Amino acid sequence: MEEFEPELKDSIELHAKKYARVQLSSDKTKLFALRNAFRKALSRLANNETKGVAMTELQKFIDGNNSPEALHIFLNALIEQNKAMNVNERQGQIVLLGYIGVVFKQDMVEKLSNLLKTVIKVVQTIYKNLNEKSKNIHQACANSLIHILDNCLPNIDKDTLNEICYAPLESIIEGGVNNYAQAGASLCLYELFTYLKRKDQILSFFAPKFFSLYIVTPKANR
Repeated sequence: MEEFEPELKDSIELHAKKYARVQLSSDKTKLFALRNAFRKALSRLANNETKGVAMTELQKFIDGNNSPEALHIFLNALIEQNKAMNVNERQGQIVLLGYIGVVFKQDMVEKLSNLLKTVIKVVQTIYKNLNEKSKNIHQACANSLIHILDNCLPNIDKDTLNEICYAPLESIIEGGVNNYAQAGASLCLYELFTYLKRKDQILSFFAPKFFSLYIVTPKANR
């Protein structure tokens, strides 16, 4: 292997470090631009006249940027929901969470995280929207939940599925605090039950749980 003169070697290393710094700066600039463009497009979901074009644009952003850093930008923007959002915005953002699952699949892993933690964060965000009174939002929640499970955790075991998906829905239904949330949770459970028909072993575990929620056994006459 050819040996360089000490001065030349130092010069090569110096230029390599400078290039690395320039590249890092360029990457940060691109990510900053992506963040701003994605959030700007999100704001256009609120308007009936612009929501269709905005959704297409947002999906293109997701399709064209599959790095952990880009995923972090997308999820942060979608999870940072606020009470002022209208139905269009909420429904669109929930749909996009499911779309991210379809695009990233088992690579839906944020930087410094892992797949399961990322999935849990997304599912919790979906469930937070169940207390809305919009049926469209409830359907978007149910659809996105299945997209996440089917694409990101296709081989999920029954215990994990119970912990992150079924148990929170069961708690909402049995809690009886919010009728809208109960309706949304019931729709999610229906779609989950339909999805699990393809997974016989897991379905046999959950079937008694499903039935016990909706079948009330009459008390014995006293």
